[in-house]
Amino acid sequence: MTPAALRASRLCVDLGGRRIIDDVSLDAAPGAVVGVVGPNGCGKSTLVRTLGRILRPTSGTVHLDGTDIATMSARRVAQNVAAVLQDSTGDFDLRVRDVVAMGRAPHKRMFDGDNASDARIVDEALTAVDATHLAERPFALMSGGERQRVLVARALAQQPRLLIMDEPTNHLDVRHIFDVLALPAAIGVTAVIALHDLNLAAHYCDVIHVLHNGKQIAAGPPAEVFSGELIADVWNVSATVVPHPGTGRPHIYFDPGAVPVRP
Repeated sequence: MTPAALRASRLCVDLGGRRIIDDVSLDAAPGAVVGVVGPNGCGKSTLVRTLGRILRPTSGTVHLDGTDIATMSARRVAQNVAAVLQDSTGDFDLRVRDVVAMGRAPHKRMFDGDNASDARIVDEALTAVDATHLAERPFALMSGGERQRVLVARALAQQPRLLIMDEPTNHLDVRHIFDVLALPAAIGVTAVIALHDLNLAAHYCDVIHVLHNGKQIAAGPPAEVFSGELIADVWNVSATVVPHPGTGRPHIYFDPGAVPVRP
């Protein structure tokens, strides 16, 4: 499928009588991987949920290929957008294969059974997250990391044009962290990923958006966004940012005992 173009304009989101997202705009070109970073409580999860129409903005708009996502049917949204969220690890009383097959639902009519094409897509999704050997296991009895990989596979089985992921590396070991974050570029899908780990964001994302107290502090390529001064201002920690010797991408070295130096 052709990757989607995403444009969010001047989003504000109020929850519980409090403004969580305040005048944030974000563009993702087709096939781009966009990272959203910031301290706990900055609004990352709220922003990515709003981009996927899981939450409705108080004001502002989200457009998918020029169409306001608020005007699209739930089915059409689900045919184009898949989400992997932090709190979506419910105890499904299903086999792993059946959980992943749930991703095919938006592309089927009610009461349609799975066909050979669906089975192939499910198998490919399981392979992509290194979970083929888990296919017949009960989802409820799996470890947190195994469940997370299965939920990523379910999103892949949806064959989205836009993939929204909120801290998708939770519970994953190092190898699977790298594999999951490499998936959007590998399959050619547009992605918006909320991340805590700044070095992972710098390595895998084409564009970084930094949030602080619900506001957008900086946006641009990782090399333009990440600096010791910004990290001191936003995270209140001391850090040195240098090019990684292997990739040339920004790499952040933290000094936990130092007092942050601000300009």
